[in-house]
Amino acid sequence: MIGDVIVVTADFTTPAGGSWYVNSAATGNWDDFMVRELVPWVDARYRTLARPESRGVAGDRMGGHGAIRFGMRHPEIFGAVYALHPIGTGPGLQTMFSRPDWARLGSARSMDDLRGDGFSLIFTSIFQAHLPDPARPLRFAPPASLVGGRLVVDPARTEQLNASFFLERQVGRYADNLKRLRGFMFDWARGDTNADHIVSNQAFTRVLDSFGVPYEAEEYRGGWGERHWGADGRIYTEMLPFFARTLDFREP
Repeated sequence: MIGDVIVVTADFTTPAGGSWYVNSAATGNWDDFMVRELVPWVDARYRTLARPESRGVAGDRMGGHGAIRFGMRHPEIFGAVYALHPIGTGPGLQTMFSRPDWARLGSARSMDDLRGDGFSLIFTSIFQAHLPDPARPLRFAPPASLVGGRLVVDPARTEQLNASFFLERQVGRYADNLKRLRGFMFDWARGDTNADHIVSNQAFTRVLDSFGVPYEAEEYRGGWGERHWGADGRIYTEMLPFFARTLDFREP
């Protein structure tokens, strides 16, 4: 199926949950960690084929988002990308400000005040990554807030957030980088109960098409996080064969 490989996994989590793999004044420089620290550290200590043609990056869900982001920005590091059910490829059906509990976010004085509220934690991690403000209690500048019981959206911050977070907004800027990849594939489950993930990935294919970016994509039967692991899972049936045909396993 595939030749000898070295598999490297790393912890990109933050107190809110995820770093979203970007450099942030609120949570740290995670893009730099990957390309300036982790990859050189591995190459210096293991018998790698230290070239992009022989190095791939993959991830699942939030990790799929990160895999695409790294491929967009660093084709000189990664030669192929496989994203399993990536999220955050586009805006989907619901607005970014429709999910968090804005009353709770507005009154919180620390991360502890958000424990148990999954959506507020997830969106706090997104806001910390893309709207960082270390001087504030939750370390981000909110794109919306409650004023007199009414939600008021900040247009400038919302545009900054959308342009920085959604991968489809960055295709034009990084299209030439994506075209340098030896392979680019992503997939998603048709049965995901969050329709935003399905719709945004479908739309992402059309954005890639409009910029002439080569890719492979598949919508498969299944639910959120299903069918990835195990002997019949997509890790083995799809992802590893993809890297087997797109990466160069020859010794220099």
